[in-house]
Amino acid sequence: MTDAGPPGRGSVGGGPEQHRAADSPSGPPPPPPPPTWPARTPPPAAPGAAPGAAPVPPVPAPSGAPPPPPDGSDPAASPPPPGWGDPAASPPPPDSNDPTVAPSDGRPRGIVVFWSMLGFLAFLVLLGFALRTGQTPDGGQMAADSPGVVHPVQQEFSATVTVSGSALEPLDPNATSAAQDPTLGSPAPTVAGEDFAGNTVTVPTPGEATIVVFLAHWCPHCQAEFPRLLDAWITPDLPQGVEVVAIPTAQADDRPNWPPSEWMLGGQPAWDESVLLDTPNQDAARALGVTSYPYFLVIAPDGDVAARVAGEQGVEGLTAMVDFAAGLD
Repeated sequence: MTDAGPPGRGSVGGGPEQHRAADSPSGPPPPPPPPTWPARTPPPAAPGAAPGAAPVPPVPAPSGAPPPPPDGSDPAASPPPPGWGDPAASPPPPDSNDPTVAPSDGRPRGIVVFWSMLGFLAFLVLLGFALRTGQTPDGGQMAADSPGVVHPVQQEFSATVTVSGSALEPLDPNATSAAQDPTLGSPAPTVAGEDFAGNTVTVPTPGEATIVVFLAHWCPHCQAEFPRLLDAWITPDLPQGVEVVAIPTAQADDRPNWPPSEWMLGGQPAWDESVLLDTPNQDAARALGVTSYPYFLVIAPDGDVAARVAGEQGVEGLTAMVDFAAGLD
């Protein structure tokens, strides 16, 4: 196939301009055909899924809201410590005129200062360990919201995902080219959720070309593709104006490769681009038309759908996808 360079969205969607140019003998030459990622030999497709992709599992029925946390009115809640709020239970303060005694607890000042400094040094050591390794001292993972800023993993799901705009039609797993996708050129909905550390993440990024990849931790095709994502998108620097966002979806603690945070953040290199966690009801996947995994969606800087594809792409295909996104305007 001849490399025509990074095509614009007119060539992706096969819009009216393309047809007019092709039908007029005196007009400009026709634009290049819609982008096709390099040919590959995919694994056998699961029933109802695109080649090299796993089908979306049924969404379990909601199990109801969890009970509220215990408070002081709950007889099962932990009681306050003895003497709480009782002035008579507090020991009298030490003699404030004694310079060798700390006014807080009666211990010599030198001992208090020594242990305070020791605790501060220990904190610095633990912080340096977390920043260097991306792990907490007990082996847990850390989530990054920007280079060099890490937080302990707090969750594997978003509590809620908000969707603004119309949901995309589900991707037809039998489509053989991007030109057959009726959503090309239509506005993508804005989806907002949280990452592993509880930070708010929104897709797409306004004014940037955004590539979204949906991954299921238990999906063998996603497990095979994830190292290639790291090779194609994480190890090299992305072009200016291109953002990538991973959306873990269909999370289930009774399925293989749990939890997704350990899978995505525990290796070297680790995923260090944005993450938006789906809800247990897969609200993000439903809004963006996911029918199988892995699922890729390219959104242009103006917010319109530029391309969609499902299944393993390989390093060459993933690199071509970034080049395609970098050529959008």
